Amino acid sequence: MSQNPWSVGGGGPANPYQSSPYPVPQGQWLPPPLSPPSAAGSSLYPARQGQWLPPPGGSHLYYQYGQPVPITTRPPKRSAPALIAVFFAVFIFGAISVFAAVGNFVAGFLEDPNPFGTVYPWERDFPEPWVSDNQTFEPAPAELPPEVAVPGVPDPDFDAPGLPYPDTIRQAKSYVNDNPLYLQSVAPLSDCPVSLIDASKATTAELETQFNKLAGCLWQVWSPPVQAASFEMPRPPVTVYTKPITTACGKIDEANALYCAADQRIYYAKALTGDLPKKLRAKPFIAETILAHEFGHAVQARTGILLGAAVLETDMTAAQEQLSSRRSEMQADCFAGLFTHSASNATGLTPSDKAALSDLIYSLGDDILTGEAGYSGDHGTGKNRKAWYDLGKETTAVGTCNTFAADKGKVK
Repeated sequence: MSQNPWSVGGGGPANPYQSSPYPVPQGQWLPPPLSPPSAAGSSLYPARQGQWLPPPGGSHLYYQYGQPVPITTRPPKRSAPALIAVFFAVFIFGAISVFAAVGNFVAGFLEDPNPFGTVYPWERDFPEPWVSDNQTFEPAPAELPPEVAVPGVPDPDFDAPGLPYPDTIRQAKSYVNDNPLYLQSVAPLSDCPVSLIDASKATTAELETQFNKLAGCLWQVWSPPVQAASFEMPRPPVTVYTKPITTACGKIDEANALYCAADQRIYYAKALTGDLPKKLRAKPFIAETILAHEFGHAVQARTGILLGAAVLETDMTAAQEQLSSRRSEMQADCFAGLFTHSASNATGLTPSDKAALSDLIYSLGDDILTGEAGYSGDHGTGKNRKAWYDLGKETTAVGTCNTFAADKGKVK
């Protein structure tokens, strides 16, 4: 199953939000049309002036050397060969007309892939995943306490500008495979005003303050390369919740973490830390690395990668969609590793701390969570997820994280 393009993340088995991005007939996709196909110049087979002449007959006007000549006398009776020649001429013209019409449609589709008025995702109700009847929900808060401010960093943006959305299939592929972000690098973070806390013992308020300050540090690392790639990078707010919550992406249960592209916010369930391996829960930066993964999805969304991939998935088989989902998830793992590398000195992480973070990413593999050796679902095996995180942890080059160009074996 493919990712819901509006909500990505979650560290467990099949996320209930990971259903079809937006159900549409196969062969259609969703970018809004730029303009109606042009009547002139849009055909793959442009008509040639004077390509053929109307057959003479009766008092019809026909062209002779480019000038209309009236016929006042009945033309001579045609012989059989002449009739055959006329038949083939009409047949050939008809074939040319058909090919021209097909060419016009193809050319128009490349420019306007939605000529049939498909309902766009923002015009639909967001899908609500299954929840048990005894769960209650409360809306996400609309503001955060003032102590989440980070010097030199914009406040959390509750009204972020719209996400980049591909206008054509070609642009969707470019966003995913050849994004200018891949040409950038991240710089070392000089200061990050967060403490190395035990997330398993922190209160909800302490976690929310910690995570929002961390989002400020993540913004400092990611904003320069995103802007250098000609995109915008607002600072996403982070909400820590203790019971199921209603968001723009639907209702989220009480053991999850995700980035919601519909409202461009990150959500983290306080109970999630208790679901991590016991030996890792109290380690420094454990919950923060999960947040860095979700922020990686925010980077994907702000650079067109996330929605570009979602658009391409609408014309994929179930297996291909799952592979695309794994590429997105392991790229977010790699982005989290880039942040770990950048923030190591500013946060005081030791080699032992960073080794524990690699173990964390491994523990979130599909095969590890399900207990099925070799199982690969929407996120990838523990071995491969750890490998991508470790790649990011050892570099500053964003292009190292281009999982969409990797061999299939590296993104199982």
